[in-house]
Amino acid sequence: MTLTSTTLSSGNTCPVMVVSAASPNPMYSTIAGVGSLAVSWGAVVNQLEPTIDGTYMPFTTSRLYVPFVHLEHHQAFISKPVKKVRYNDCYAQLFYQRAGNGKQSTQLNAAFDLQLSASVKNAKYVILLPFAEQTGSFASAAVQQFQSPFDSAPWTLHPGSSIRNFNVRISSQQCFDISHDYDFHQFANEESKFASIDGDLSPEVVNGLLDYQTWSLTNRVLIADVIRLTERDVPQAIQIQGTNAACQGTNMIVLVVSEQELTLDRLTGEILDFNTA
Repeated sequence: MTLTSTTLSSGNTCPVMVVSAASPNPMYSTIAGVGSLAVSWGAVVNQLEPTIDGTYMPFTTSRLYVPFVHLEHHQAFISKPVKKVRYNDCYAQLFYQRAGNGKQSTQLNAAFDLQLSASVKNAKYVILLPFAEQTGSFASAAVQQFQSPFDSAPWTLHPGSSIRNFNVRISSQQCFDISHDYDFHQFANEESKFASIDGDLSPEVVNGLLDYQTWSLTNRVLIADVIRLTERDVPQAIQIQGTNAACQGTNMIVLVVSEQELTLDRLTGEILDFNTA
């Protein structure tokens, strides 16, 4: 197969077309008889490169212009590259069957005294989450309430939970002057402290998602603001006391929210210092 005396102008269709050689295409017999197919072309010329060069084709003189960007650090980063970041971290500890177990027709009045790890530093507030204890329930359960896929926990807590004489101690200093029966008004007071910079408008309370009835029946979270009792970067013991006045035992998860500090170099991304709880 030979193609001669063909001039291809820019923008026209290439006159050389190679189709499938499989049967029953027209090229089947041609390729089968020849055994090979060769396509060649002469020198390529255009208005930018009219001279015919037998060694180098004109298209080798094309140029591809790519913009190169040299990133520069912001002046604020250069003048002060070291940045300190403070954030809240959370430490959790489970207390199993520490406030009674099983159920009965009268109040358990089971006192509990929980001692947390003494290595926590810069604690800001302590959260107590009560969950129902499953011993003696109508159906045997091998897992905790908050571990069951058939239970609404941990979104919901122990229904009908009643914690009395509640108090939190930080290195023998009481959070509340008098141990009292923790109710919704105390919860609202503690929550408002966290949002005091916003004029006591805590979104957890004023958005309507958590009212008195919802908190009392399903989300009975106990919170204590302990930031005024802690010393900066000093590990302190945390003790939680109270009485389970419900008719069913309680398993409790205690969350300690503490402030951590991270120092990094904004130019290199290197972490220079990290203070753990």
